[in-house]
Amino acid sequence: MGLVGQLLLLYAGIVLLDVVLSATLWWHRGSGLNRLLFLVWMAAALSFVAQGLAQAGPFLITLGFATVFLVDLALAALLAALADLGVPWRAYSAGLAAGLVASAAAAATQAPFWAVSLPTSVAVAAPLFHTALRALAAPRRPLTASGRTLAVSCFLFCVHNLDYPFLRMRGEFAALGFTIALFIVLALSITAPIVVLERVTEERVRIEHVSQLHNQFFANVSHELRTPLTLILAPVEQLLLGAETEERRTLLDVVRRNATRLLQHIDELLDLSRIDVGGLRLNVAPLNLPALAGSIREKVRPTAEARGIDLVVETSSTPADVLGDAHRIESILTNLVANALDHTPAGGKIVVRVRGDRQRAVVEVIDSGPGIPSDQREVVFERFRQLEGNASRKHGGTGLGLSITKRLIEQHGGTIRAMNNRDWGVTFLVKLPVTQGKAPAP
Repeated sequence: MGLVGQLLLLYAGIVLLDVVLSATLWWHRGSGLNRLLFLVWMAAALSFVAQGLAQAGPFLITLGFATVFLVDLALAALLAALADLGVPWRAYSAGLAAGLVASAAAAATQAPFWAVSLPTSVAVAAPLFHTALRALAAPRRPLTASGRTLAVSCFLFCVHNLDYPFLRMRGEFAALGFTIALFIVLALSITAPIVVLERVTEERVRIEHVSQLHNQFFANVSHELRTPLTLILAPVEQLLLGAETEERRTLLDVVRRNATRLLQHIDELLDLSRIDVGGLRLNVAPLNLPALAGSIREKVRPTAEARGIDLVVETSSTPADVLGDAHRIESILTNLVANALDHTPAGGKIVVRVRGDRQRAVVEVIDSGPGIPSDQREVVFERFRQLEGNASRKHGGTGLGLSITKRLIEQHGGTIRAMNNRDWGVTFLVKLPVTQGKAPAP
C-alpha cells in the first residue's frame, strides 16, 4: 500500500472513531451540542465515502466533493450554537446550488478540472467561513479560548476546501492534500469535543444554580406565607368557638377551611423544597401501620360521609410495623386517601388495605373512580402534573401531592405504583420495609 493509501486509511479510521465517540456521548449525555458533534462526524464519514465513489469525469468528481457541504453546515451549526447565532440555511443552500450550476456549465465547455470544481469549492467553504467569522466577532456570547481554537480549525478546513481544485488531479500533490486533511481532522477531533464539554458543563452548572435559587425562593416565600396564615387561623378558631349565630359560624368555618387548605399547599411547597435540597430529615421509629391507617380513616370520615362514599380500612392479622417518621407516614396515607376521595364519585367506595410479612408492609388504597389512562400512570407522580381530560381537573390543587408522596416513600426505602383495577377504579400499591428490615437513613 502506497503513502496515499495509508493516509486514506488513517483518515477513515480517525473519522470512524470520532463517529463512535460522538454517538456514545450523545446517547449517554444527550444535549443538542453532542447531537451536532455527532452530525459533524457522520457527515464527514458520508462525504468520505461519496468522494471515494465519484471517480468518473470532472463534474461527477466535483459532485462527490460537494458532499463536504454537509460537513461545513454541521460545523457551522455547532459554531452558531456555541455563539448563540442564527444560521441562514436558505442562503447557504442557494449558494451551493449556484456553485453546482456554474461547475456544470464549466464542465460542458470542456474547461480544466480546477475551473470546473472551483465554483463548487467556494460555495462549499462559504457557510463555514461566514459562520466562523461571525462566531469570533459575536458580542452576545463570546467564544472561550478553546472555542476560538475551534473557529481557527474551521478556517483551516475552509482553506483546504479551496485548495481541492488545484490538488485533486495532481498526483504529485495528492499526498500533500491528504496530509493537510489529516492534520485538520485531528485538530477538529481534539477541539470540538473540548468546546462541547465546556459548554455542556457550563450549562449544567447554570441550571443547578438556577434550581438552587428556585428552591430557595420557594422555601423563603412559603415560609413567609405560612407564618401569617398560622396567625390568622388561631383567632378564627377562637371566634368560631364563640360564634353566636349559625350564619356567623358558617362564614368563619369557610374562612377556616380555606385557610387550612392554603396552609396545606404551602406545607407541600416547603416539603418539596426540603426534599430537593436534601434538607428533609426523618425521625425514624417503629410504627403500627394498621393503627395509623385507622386514625386517617377517622380524620377523613366526615368528608367521605358527606359525599356518600363508603370508606373501609381492612387489616390482616400479620403485624405490619414499619420503620419510619410518624408525621411523614401519616402524610403519605392522608395524601393517598385524599386523592382517592377526589376521584371517587358520590356513592362510591374506597378501601384501604394494610398487610405485612417479614420483609415488608403493604398498603393498598383502592378507589372506585374512572381509572388512569395507561400512558399517564407515571405522569401522576410528576410534580405540578394532573390527569388531563377527566373530572380530576375540577378539584384543583398544586399537583404536588402524589409527587411528594412518592419522594417520601422512596426516602423511607419503599416503592409506590398505580394500577387500574380489572372492573373499576385505581389501586395505589405502597411497599415499606418492616422493623426487621433495613431502616431508612435519618
